Amino acid sequence: MEGQLILATLAQRVELALDTAEPIAADPLVTLRPRGGVPMRVSRRAVAPATAD
Repeated sequence: MEGQLILATLAQRVELALDTAEPIAADPLVTLRPRGGVPMRVSRRAVAPATAD
């Protein structure tokens, strides 16, 4: 449960972008994983201006 809350909070505050144009190869072990990891670029999302109600 805590992991889900942390992930949801991060998803609201940052933007993830794939950092390579190379295709991601699968590494079929017990679970399917990306071979060599997935290089990502993390950046803060722009803060929307507050609206006056």
